[in-house]
Amino acid sequence: MEKKSSGCVGGAVALVIGVIVLVLVVVFGVVGLFWNVKRDAAYQEAEAVATMSEMAALHGHGHLEIEEDEWKDLKPLKAGEPVSIERYLFSMIDQTATELAKENFRTNAEGAPIQWALKLRNVREAADGIVGEFELPYMITRSDGSGYGSTLNITATFDEGSRDALLELRRGDWVNVSGQLSLEGNGTSILEARLPAE
Repeated sequence: MEKKSSGCVGGAVALVIGVIVLVLVVVFGVVGLFWNVKRDAAYQEAEAVATMSEMAALHGHGHLEIEEDEWKDLKPLKAGEPVSIERYLFSMIDQTATELAKENFRTNAEGAPIQWALKLRNVREAADGIVGEFELPYMITRSDGSGYGSTLNITATFDEGSRDALLELRRGDWVNVSGQLSLEGNGTSILEARLPAE
């Protein structure tokens, strides 16, 4: 009789331990999920703050300002890699780049994801969607204190779903635009363009 009851007690203890382990696994899983969601939200918030800071800097200066020395460490663009606005600008105006380097950039930048702050010139209807005409005014500063600047023109094609957001924009606004970069032909285009609110 005693052996039977001690076996039952042992089974009950094992069952209780199993339930406790299961509860701990569930609790740690939920806590882990919560922290992952919180971390992702923090990353998104930090990205939004960085984007807002970039736009504030651009708006304050009225142009993108870059030091020429910052370009020395840039590596060749790889296929599928996002193209920052600084890398794009450098690749467009670098007079020291070889034909091989230029071709590498054009090939790997085609279809690459971008998210740039650009100055709006106009928005108009077109056969293939709504076209935003933007410009990128820039100023390059050298280590000796001198500098030079100009403006690059960029078009972005939006679909009909962007109409309401685009109607709120005015000429001269700094706008965050994301989409896919295209360098086909002689100009720069952003395909499948979107605004942050979308």
